[in-house]
Amino acid sequence: MNARRITAPALVFSVLLAGCSAIEIPTGPEGTPSTESNVGDTPSTTDSDSTATTTDGSTPAETAATTTIAETATEVATTTPTPTATTTKTIEVKTTTATNTATEATATESGWSEPTPPTRPTEEKLEERITNTKFINKEQATSSSGYSNFDVQIFADTRLKNVDPEGDVDGEPYFIIEINDKLVARASVTFEKNGSFAIEVPTAALKQFDSGTLNVRVSFLDQDSHSDDLYDTWSGTIEYSAS
Repeated sequence: MNARRITAPALVFSVLLAGCSAIEIPTGPEGTPSTESNVGDTPSTTDSDSTATTTDGSTPAETAATTTIAETATEVATTTPTPTATTTKTIEVKTTTATNTATEATATESGWSEPTPPTRPTEEKLEERITNTKFINKEQATSSSGYSNFDVQIFADTRLKNVDPEGDVDGEPYFIIEINDKLVARASVTFEKNGSFAIEVPTAALKQFDSGTLNVRVSFLDQDSHSDDLYDTWSGTIEYSAS
């Protein structure tokens, strides 16, 4: 009975030993175990094998991202706004506009500028051309007996045929009105044998005078390039009220 118990384990051991001897482990060159894998086997990798790293331990993607951020930051930091001339031009425009406005305001306040005077010295060719003159459109002043505004009507022969030195050129007739030796109005007229001409005296021109008697002179002239020709004059007075 004891002999059977010993024999059975010995037989099992012998069988196992024979099986292990039959299994051959393939070897590569120089007796090292082969790393070849059978078809269908999936080689295993580790995290360190599958991910490339840089010398500082970062991945290429991380390095690229860092480079991009650095370049962007450099561009932003080095980009500075370039001043333009817009501010200077705007100031110049404003200055110019303010000057023009002031000039226009002055012209508006006066409402009148002195007419072009005759070309002097005038050559006197006195003839009886003005037949009559009277004040029209007179406005009575409310605070005195004078007039605050008026115009002048002139009756005259204004024909100037063939009067220039060549003898074949017509003249260019016009009237001027002077008050207290100051020119206040000028008007060109047509050729009329018995003409009637109403010449406006600007209200703004009258404002330069004080209340009292004004000496009014009307002159009839021919415009010339060298010296204008004086043909006739008329003088009168009128009471003026500046208020």
